[in-house]
Amino acid sequence: MSGNLENKIVTFDSSKQFKYIKNLGSGGTGDTNLFLDESVDILFAIKKYSPSKENDVEECYKRFIDEIKILFTIFHKNIVRIYNYYLYPSSKTGYIQMEYIDGKTIDKINPLDYDKTWNEYFLETINAFDYLFENQILHRDIRTSNFMVTEDGTLKIIDFGFGKQFSDSNQQNSICLNWPATIHPEEVIINKEYTYATEIYYIGELFKHLVENDSTFLYKDILNKMLEYSPSKRYISYKEIKQDISDNLFSQIDFSDDEKGIYIAFADGLYDSISKFTSTPEFKYDIENIRISLEKIVKISSLEYYVQRNNEVISCFVSASFKYSPKKAIESEALINFYRLLVDSNISKKNIIINSIIARLKNVPVEIEVDPFDDLPF
Repeated sequence: MSGNLENKIVTFDSSKQFKYIKNLGSGGTGDTNLFLDESVDILFAIKKYSPSKENDVEECYKRFIDEIKILFTIFHKNIVRIYNYYLYPSSKTGYIQMEYIDGKTIDKINPLDYDKTWNEYFLETINAFDYLFENQILHRDIRTSNFMVTEDGTLKIIDFGFGKQFSDSNQQNSICLNWPATIHPEEVIINKEYTYATEIYYIGELFKHLVENDSTFLYKDILNKMLEYSPSKRYISYKEIKQDISDNLFSQIDFSDDEKGIYIAFADGLYDSISKFTSTPEFKYDIENIRISLEKIVKISSLEYYVQRNNEVISCFVSASFKYSPKKAIESEALINFYRLLVDSNISKKNIIINSIIARLKNVPVEIEVDPFDDLPF
């Protein structure tokens, strides 16, 4: 095809075929089946919109489209990915082609089987819902069946069929799901209202049951605040939760005074070197990728008193445009000691260290710069 395509409808007629493998489950708005795309040899979970109650067809079909819109706007390692969709408006049906999560629901696992702890799954959950919070998305269906753990131990949040974009105008009359909580929060009982604070409550309820017999769980005080009956006493954002985690972590786990000193020397130097973010920061939580990035900088800094490029160290932890001060250099010794601390720590300590660094960076001012030429047509 050649020529000007502006405003033209382009049709791709090539058909795609999938090989049916098995049924994965059914819900109120549809069935999910496993298919193999033989052309690329990849398994996909394909959810068909098929409401269980005939009089819910219109509402559920709209909800089905809303789920597609939500999933296409998000990308996070702990949230199921969507690859394609197929809509049949005249028949009020359609399909979503999603990542296949081969694993178990979170209530059916023993974290030790994956060399992990409930502490780590709690942190992963808070990070994932903080990402949804930043994208103004409420999941609204917090139950164990929607928290999957893959064969390699990765948490995946699934099923956004009840999800919605959040605004101040749609707090009222949100769906009050029949989640098996023993006590519902005040705003649900009195006002039939579902907000971010409500979602925090139900996540707390879910983890309360998961960790009730785990004496090694570090965040019971935080769970108690998540479960406050009145929203005025509860957390209102995941950043508040993460800040409390960061503030208390080093006192809750056995970090030596030397380890604390190593962390503080590096964290202070890193924070002081950044003036401001000039674009919305996206923080990095993948420990292995951070380690690899730091290792490269350590190798070229060991003969220097100071790290030569602060921006490269900053970029190990965050993707963003930022202003930094080359005069406030990070000492090479502080970087090297921090790298050794990260490498030598167990997985729980690694998570604590990275989350604490990111909690620091979240305090850096964000001043998004406006391009003076952004009103040009192209």
